[in-house]
Amino acid sequence: MSATVLRRRIAFQSCCLRLGTTFSVCLVVLALAGLASAGSGSCSLGSAGHVNYQTTYSSGLCGQGGDTQYETWAFNTFVYVDASGHNHSLGGSASYSWLSSGSYTIGCPPYGPEPTNGLVLDGSGYQITFYPEYEGYASCKITE
Repeated sequence: MSATVLRRRIAFQSCCLRLGTTFSVCLVVLALAGLASAGSGSCSLGSAGHVNYQTTYSSGLCGQGGDTQYETWAFNTFVYVDASGHNHSLGGSASYSWLSSGSYTIGCPPYGPEPTNGLVLDGSGYQITFYPEYEGYASCKITE
């Protein structure tokens, strides 16, 4: 399932209580269930090449009362493809979280990018800074 197509899964649960011999009351509970899905992306480094990465999307409810909706995109498995087409694996991880509250909420992931100033991916003779963004997008810059 694609994260852009399916954002959340809805779970239904019913509970019926029998009152007397002929009358029943049924309650239906509707809950948002967390969903995780994987994807991939790429950010351009202009003439220096590009960086491919993997993403994992998850969503759910958080906060002390469980009343804040969150969406998180986790980024990892970075591969720098240089201008000659050679692959260079780079370690590290980053994330971007959106909260319906619009700001920091106790019991929720940090709002916005983590790390806040971008993830530095070090290679041999170059340094790439990876900036995670909303909906699994990212931007990058290279310093040689």
